[in-house]
Amino acid sequence: MRTPCPETIRKFVDESLKRLNTDYIDLYYQHRVDPNVEPEAVAEVMAELIKEGKIRHWGVSMASVDYIRRAHAVCPMTASQNVYSLITPDESLFKTFEELNIGLASCYPIAKGLLTGAYSKGQEFEQGDYRRGSGWFSDETMDKTQPLLDYLT
Repeated sequence: MRTPCPETIRKFVDESLKRLNTDYIDLYYQHRVDPNVEPEAVAEVMAELIKEGKIRHWGVSMASVDYIRRAHAVCPMTASQNVYSLITPDESLFKTFEELNIGLASCYPIAKGLLTGAYSKGQEFEQGDYRRGSGWFSDETMDKTQPLLDYLT
């Protein structure tokens, strides 16, 4: 039987506090949005944890504008982690972040390593490598990205 998200959050926070040997966590992220749990329910738990002093701030990872707005209305969040880099400069959430005073923590800022210049067109990745099958490492993307890599170099 699946444990409801609010109880799971409390359990994970308590376990983290114990493992970290601390009384509070500065910024606690909900890293996976559960489509079966309303954002308001998550935000209510975060508000309780803030009131109890177990966390000071909270954020989400890879959440939609609707999710962010609904959760933030219950308990203001501090940060959101979303994919953003020079090859994926999606600024669609920026207006919402600015309006709600939410910081962006970039996920994949160097595009899974692509922007390091360490990978080349046609490169094969071993089974199990997270880059294998990623569109970011396709020959087409590598061709489009090469001028940027040349500029960065």
